[in-house]
Amino acid sequence: MADATPTLPAGLQPGGRFDQWRAPSVSWLASDADGTLLGTDDQVTDAVAEAMVAVADRGVAVGIVTGRMRQGAERIHARLPVPGPHVLHNGAEVRLDGTTLVSWPLETQAVHTLLEIAREHRAYGEMYTSSGFTITRQDERARDHWVSLEQYPTGISTVDDPPREPILKATFIGFGPEESDRLEAAFDAAGLTVGSANSLAQPDRTYINVTSPGVTKARAITAAADAIGISPEAVAMIGDGRNDLPAFALVGTAIAMGQAADEIKDAAHLVTESVTADGVLVALHALGLLGG
Repeated sequence: MADATPTLPAGLQPGGRFDQWRAPSVSWLASDADGTLLGTDDQVTDAVAEAMVAVADRGVAVGIVTGRMRQGAERIHARLPVPGPHVLHNGAEVRLDGTTLVSWPLETQAVHTLLEIAREHRAYGEMYTSSGFTITRQDERARDHWVSLEQYPTGISTVDDPPREPILKATFIGFGPEESDRLEAAFDAAGLTVGSANSLAQPDRTYINVTSPGVTKARAITAAADAIGISPEAVAMIGDGRNDLPAFALVGTAIAMGQAADEIKDAAHLVTESVTADGVLVALHALGLLGG
């Protein structure tokens, strides 16, 4: 006979998969960045930062699971000085204690295909290496994104002048729903993995992360969990975007942010408050990760 569904933790709401939740012990707290740790001001609040560090001090692994590149997450790491594991590039890189454990770069042909799509659609995209990124075309609408990353492009990559370093992930910006849908369809048709996300600080666009086939946050979490000797069942993942859905389907405790779309809440076990109400902090208290 299957175990009964546990009691809903005080302060949280049931997600669409609450009846499948079995309240496993949490050994690794994995948190998305934009829209989860970072709110409309693009900052981690003091309360959330202090709570995340306190969880790590109690012996629970704490890590950021983000579509951002390594350098673009440095500001978050400065606020949350925890060893990880951390998942970057939407699952294309796993790091622990400042060292890359595993990465899955895009193959040369996939990069060529992305640059062909960029040329055909006159699309703005960023091609990420381990040390920085190039862009597919100059577009001043992306400048606030560079400011948020605290990183700036090192050049322009085209079909005729492709990147010379391995590309871990590409991120295209859809400036509006129509452009986003068109680009996502093109990447899907090319057999690449698409994980789209939004930023509350930049709500006018969609960030379309493109990785090698099968490379998602879930694959990275599986590799990271194995590296620290735990099961994905012992992972609690907090997020708010479509690129978090593969991880939600994998982990033992999937928590959606309060402002997330219904499809994200439906895929989660639990729903916390919005990022503007420090939803991560609410979730940590509700799960008992901060002690009494």
